[in-house]
Amino acid sequence: MKIGLLAARMDVFGGVENVMLRTALHLRSRGHEPVMVSTAFHAELARALQAGTVEMRVVGNPHDTGRIGRLAAMRAATTEALADCEAVNVHNFPANLWIEEQEGRPLVYACHEPPRHLHEDAMNPVFLGSRFNTRPWYTRAWDSLMNTRWRALDLSATRRLRRILTNSRYTAGKIEQIYGFSAVPCYFAPLPPDPSSPAPCTASEFRMLFVGRLTPMKNLETAVEAVALLPAEVRPLLHVVGEGDQRSRLEALSRERGISERVKFLGGIPDAQLLREYAEAKAVLYIPFDEPMGLVPMEAGLLGVPSVVSSHGGPAEIVVNEKTGLYADALDPQAVANALLRFALDESLRQRCGKAAAARMRAEMHWGLYTHALETLLGIPTPTAEEPT
Repeated sequence: MKIGLLAARMDVFGGVENVMLRTALHLRSRGHEPVMVSTAFHAELARALQAGTVEMRVVGNPHDTGRIGRLAAMRAATTEALADCEAVNVHNFPANLWIEEQEGRPLVYACHEPPRHLHEDAMNPVFLGSRFNTRPWYTRAWDSLMNTRWRALDLSATRRLRRILTNSRYTAGKIEQIYGFSAVPCYFAPLPPDPSSPAPCTASEFRMLFVGRLTPMKNLETAVEAVALLPAEVRPLLHVVGEGDQRSRLEALSRERGISERVKFLGGIPDAQLLREYAEAKAVLYIPFDEPMGLVPMEAGLLGVPSVVSSHGGPAEIVVNEKTGLYADALDPQAVANALLRFALDESLRQRCGKAAAARMRAEMHWGLYTHALETLLGIPTPTAEEPT
């Protein structure tokens, strides 16, 4: 079966793009013919798709994705690009606006999260109540007014695409709150790590790892504040993987707190190096605001590394408090520091949580479960959801 995978832009190689890549490769391994359709492809993603013999089709221009006047043209271009596909899996806004249902052709909408800028009050309640929300009410009101037309289009399109697959119960609740009907939650788990990956960290310092975009929503500022509260005798060291517009401000904050030698900004790194960073960490710190799922603690868990995560949102579904990791109030640096200190001082707790995290990932959140759910919604005959090797 020829299956179209549609996203508006794929010129950033992040979590959604990884999900789509892995979906395409899995479908190819099952004998299907996946076709990736987008306005742009990241070079690394394009290489991976080419290596997996997955066809790529470019539609329109990436700048057109945010232009309401180009919506009709994008619909026409997308319809043409998907004309020979027997099934379609569309991912996220605004690609959900471009797709036209056809009689007899199965269509599944993978909504990783409703568009935050259109449904801010529903999607960002913790962030809006935090010290990081610096926009005055009148600016938010103006932005909401300007997005009225886009919001109406999103509501109409999503309510029409009734077969929706999402990444957590938390996001499914947001979809029901915004659009008025339920979605099928299924964790978009990562692939198992390379068995040749390095052994867990044995260094004397308490090395922690943060992975994510350096934006206010990811809440790295609270992480830096928490590291500053840790006693020097535990030798805390935080490695930060990711880029974003907040990097210079966060580097300045670490200097202000006198911990610039304890916080190392690595920027964007290759997958092989990221795998080493996970394996060499004693704990992962992941405390974003209003996060739909939590790929980072999943990836850490597969390597037996426990996480300290936000006590709300998607990460609180990935981690079981006191069993596979620890919860912390993402708004409270002292609470985050206290959770980290427990892992730093109690090696048996850390190892127990790490082992339980690995077991849970492999038993309950492996990639086969997601692809099984997608194939079921598409009406594709599928075997039991065994973990891919």
